Parts: sequence; structure tokens; C-alpha cells
Amino acid sequence: MTKRKERFKSSARNLSQSAKSAGKVVAQGARATGDVAAQTRDAATERAKAAGESARQGMRFTGDAANRATESVRSAASHGIRTVGDSAGTIGQRVSWASVLPDSARRNLVASIESSRELSESAKRNLIAQVGPTFDRLSANGMSAQAQTLSVIQGLMASDQISRVINAWLQDLVSGRATIYDKAMDSVFHETGIGGGYHRLFDSGHTLWGAFQAVRDASPDDNIFQEAAGLLQALARDATTPRGLPLVTWNEETFNNLANNLDNFGISRAWLNDLVSYDVVELIAGSIGILAVALNWNNDDVEEFSKIVGSLGLSAVVSANPLLLIVTVVALAKAFHTARKSGDWKEFSDGLAKGGICTGAVLLATSLVSGPTVVVLLTGICVGILANQATKKVSLVEIGQFIVRELRNAPLALENAVASAKDVLPTST
Repeated sequence: MTKRKERFKSSARNLSQSAKSAGKVVAQGARATGDVAAQTRDAATERAKAAGESARQGMRFTGDAANRATESVRSAASHGIRTVGDSAGTIGQRVSWASVLPDSARRNLVASIESSRELSESAKRNLIAQVGPTFDRLSANGMSAQAQTLSVIQGLMASDQISRVINAWLQDLVSGRATIYDKAMDSVFHETGIGGGYHRLFDSGHTLWGAFQAVRDASPDDNIFQEAAGLLQALARDATTPRGLPLVTWNEETFNNLANNLDNFGISRAWLNDLVSYDVVELIAGSIGILAVALNWNNDDVEEFSKIVGSLGLSAVVSANPLLLIVTVVALAKAFHTARKSGDWKEFSDGLAKGGICTGAVLLATSLVSGPTVVVLLTGICVGILANQATKKVSLVEIGQFIVRELRNAPLALENAVASAKDVLPTST
């Protein structure tokens, strides 16, 4: 019994010592955990302080950058305003479209803007800055529409049917009995019979100077006003006939030799007779050509100017209009000079081709359509407008280059096709 108590006490002491040891271990673990937590807390506090400092530095940097950006914008804006003000000068000097508007129209526009009391100086500058490009676009569109209109008109004036109708209408206005002045202009023909139906080319009484001399000597009893009226009436009557009036008086033998030589090259005598004469319609067409060239003389758009030249040239050749031919030669020289100076040879050739195509379309349409003159006229106008619109979308030089390239490649393509056909077709045995 005693031994059993001793063993029990010994076990209790061991258990108490184990519990004390476990308590010490737990206490040590708790102290270690507390130390780690404290270290972690201190590290987190340090990181938070560092992050706060970085944020404060970033805010200071951002604020400084924003201030610098604002100052840069203000400086740039001030510099821009000063630059605009310095370079602008007066309103008349500020406009870039000074050469587009006529001087009188430009002065009136500038004066009206400057005299406005409701607009500030800034508003006036902005207004002119917006109006300028608009006038540029209007001017460009106007030039294009002008070239289009002139090409259509030239095609219509060169049409045989249209020209005959106009000549007949004008002939009805000036028709009447022959006067002493008409007889004076035909006096050489009546005496010699020179030239037959084309005597006006050879009798020296139907050029401007020859007609003036013939009318002046027609009667000793008339005055200068009667002679002037008689001259104009006689010239108008002859100019509305199919034969027209000659530019110069020809020697009949020389003219016949020239006609015979040109006939060898396929140039008919009828065309040559027409070429050295002019009628009222050709006079009007020549005047329109002069107007077209004059209005576009300072136009730096090589293609648009060349387009007018191409239209005038084809009309002059088809209608054998000597007056229009002279205008065309002058305009062609100017277009060639502009193209050589700018190097825009592509635009030069494109313009010539497009002008010729548009006028050619009008001539072809009017020659194929029969019926009332109004129908022919409307057909020519519609075809001319469509042709002008169509040619704006293509480059004829590039089309020509494509055709030449394909023609050069045609023999090779033919050889390949023949070789392929030999491979496919069965051979004969």
C-alpha cells in the first residue's frame, strides 16, 4: 500500500513538472509570436510612412507638371496670337484669296467687315479666315464649271446642224434686196467670172479691207454713215451664207495648187475652202474661244486650261474655223509654256485629251441624232455634261500607258495561249 502511494506521488510530480515545462514552452512561443507581430507591425508602419511620403512627392510633382503644362499652353497661345497679329497686318493682306476675287469685290467685302461695329477684331479675323477657303472652293468649282460649259458650247457651235440653223436664222434677219454696196463688192466677179461659186476668195471685194474700198467707191453721192450701214449689211448677208467671208484674198492658181497638193494627203478641197473662210457662227465661236482663253489666262491649273485648249482645237479642226484655230494656237503655246515651267506634263496631256473627248462626244451625238433642232441641242448638252463628269474620274495618260503596256505584252500572251492550246488539243496521228 505504501509502495502504491509512492508511485502515485512520483507520477504526480512528473506530471506537474511536465505541465510546468509545457507552460514554459507555451510562454516562450507566445513571447516569440508577440515579437514577430511587433516586428510585422513596425515594418507595416514603415512601409505606410514610405508610401505616404511617395504619394506626397508624386502629388507635388504632378502639381508642378500641371503648372508647367498650363504655363506652356498659355505661352503657346500668346505666341500664336502675337504671330497671327504680326503676320496678318491689315485685313486686306491677311486674305489668302486676294487673287481670286476681283479687286473691287474684295475691297467691298473687306470694307464691310472692317466697318462692322458689332464684331470684335477677333471675330473679324475668324470671319475672314472662314470665308477665304469658301471663296477658294467656289473659285475652283467655278473654273471647272466654266471649262465644262465652254467645251459643250464649242461642240455645239462646231456641229453642222446647229451652225446651219443659226446661220439660217441670222440670214432671215438680214435678208433683203441687193443694194449698190452688195453689187460693188461683187463687181470683179461680175466682170471676170473669177472663182465661180467660191469667187469671194479671189475677187478682192469680200475681205474687210476690200469690202471697205468697194463700198467707198460705190456711189459719189452717199455719206459716210450710209456707207458704214451698207458695209455692215453687205458683210452680214455674205457672212450668213454657207460660203462665208475670206480672211485674205487668194491668187486662184496658187490656191488650186495648194488644194491639189493637200488632196494627196486626204485633205479635201471643201475643207480647205471652209478653213480659209468664216461665217457668223464661226465668228461667234472664235469670240467665245477668245473669252475662254482670256478668263483662264492666269489660271495656274494646267489641266483645266489644257482642257479648254483641247476643246477649242477639236472644234476648230472639225468646223475648219480659221479664227478659232488662231486662238487655239495662242492658247496651246501658253498651256505648253505653263506645263514646261511647272513640269505638269501629265496634267497637260490629260487636259488636252479630256477637252477633245468632251467636245468629240457632243459632235458625235449631234451628228447621230435627227429631228427638231431643240432635240439635237438638248442631246448635245446632256452628252457634253455627262462626258465632262466622266472624264473627271480617269487619267487618260494612265489609260494610254496601260494600253501600250498591254500591246507590248500581247505577243507573249499570244505565244502562251498557243502553247496552252497545243497542250490541251489532241495531236493528230
